Amino acid sequence: MIKIALITEGVTDQFIIKPIIENYFKDTEFRFTPIQPPVDETDKQASFGGWLNVVSLCKSDNIADSFYNNDFVVIQVDADVSQEKNFDVPHLKNGKQIDNIELCNDIIKKIQSFIPNNIWQEYSDRFIFSIGILTIECWLVAIVDSKHNKKNINSCSKRLNKGLAKKNIKTINTNDKNNYQSRTTYKKLAREFKNKKIIDKLAKTNVGFECFIEQLKNLNL
Repeated sequence: MIKIALITEGVTDQFIIKPIIENYFKDTEFRFTPIQPPVDETDKQASFGGWLNVVSLCKSDNIADSFYNNDFVVIQVDADVSQEKNFDVPHLKNGKQIDNIELCNDIIKKIQSFIPNNIWQEYSDRFIFSIGILTIECWLVAIVDSKHNKKNINSCSKRLNKGLAKKNIKTINTNDKNNYQSRTTYKKLAREFKNKKIIDKLAKTNVGFECFIEQLKNLNL
């Protein structure tokens, strides 16, 4: 059994990440432990989430505790917050929008820089980075909209809800993703990550998703 700790902005991000990993490696058994935010027995977020808490944990020596009884640690952050103070990864360089691949790599490097050096040196090959470009909802839009591609990185939650409505699926509440209806919809969408072939196809619609899959391919399971 491979044991994976999850450090994410919210519980719905965990709903997306877990089935991708499980179904990418069908012959491997996984156990997931939500570190940030913790989750209760009903799969509801049990405390505050958000990118600030992710960054705070990354900067703390306590992040080493995430490896206690875990083989890998997934850290998830969406690129839409990367320009905020205390994250400080710009989307523009010399007045021009940077390439999405460069943005993804810059965010990963920034998160790596937050991690105390001694911890990074010991566990660097056991971190997995999940970056939504610009949000992790951009990983989902192609499930309900076949025209979605990696160039479409703006307003993904809005476009996701538009696609959900067309398929008569309950939309997500962007102001409260932790409510029952939103959690149910995220889980429903995540069931579409059925196998490696489908996941590889969907990953091509977002640079951050592609980067996540490339890291999975390089895992020594």
